[in-house]
Amino acid sequence: MLFFYRTTPIGVVKGCARKARLRPFGRLRPLTTPLRRVRSAPGNSAQMTGAKIMSQLSFPIDSSLLVRDAHGRYVLATAEQILDAARQVIDQRMRPGTPLTSPRAVREFLSAKLAGFQYEVFAVIFVDCHHRLLEYTEMFRGTLDQAPVFPREIIKEALARNAASIIVAHCHPSGSPTFSSADESLTRRLRDALELVGLKILDHVLVAGNTTTSMAELGLL
Repeated sequence: MLFFYRTTPIGVVKGCARKARLRPFGRLRPLTTPLRRVRSAPGNSAQMTGAKIMSQLSFPIDSSLLVRDAHGRYVLATAEQILDAARQVIDQRMRPGTPLTSPRAVREFLSAKLAGFQYEVFAVIFVDCHHRLLEYTEMFRGTLDQAPVFPREIIKEALARNAASIIVAHCHPSGSPTFSSADESLTRRLRDALELVGLKILDHVLVAGNTTTSMAELGLL
């Protein structure tokens, strides 16, 4: 559920950890190595999406995936650290200037970025007049079942990037794949506010686990 506010939110800074995998006889190699293997495997196109990458990263929690802690010791990686590695890979594939011509690719990209969060996150994809990616930004963070959203801040960021349109998305940690009435109301308000400055909202995508739901496909825009 999303809420409409007019004040300025507080930003969130996220960190990352170095990842490694333990092989037989004590040899270590970076966790990103299996990710590179996924990218270079025969039959994988250059447009492999985040959902496909994440499906190949479905390691059991007791596997030999390791990260180095603050004391230099290797400990088992958490599910969130594995997801972070997958997000880094999808970031390398969806670079600025990438044409967003496939709705499916966009949904799978957003699924890779927003899956696994234990709180609601509201993200924005800024695109140019040719529907090329300018930037993906996670703008607002909420709680388990709601997130504050500030249309004024979205418009300000869109104008700063000289964007022509945006795609917005948020996640439901509960796993519910259905837009709430608050989600629909916010989207209408955001659409109306964007139109006042010549911007468009192309879609609002809901990520619920491995499922994505599109307002554009439902005819809600």
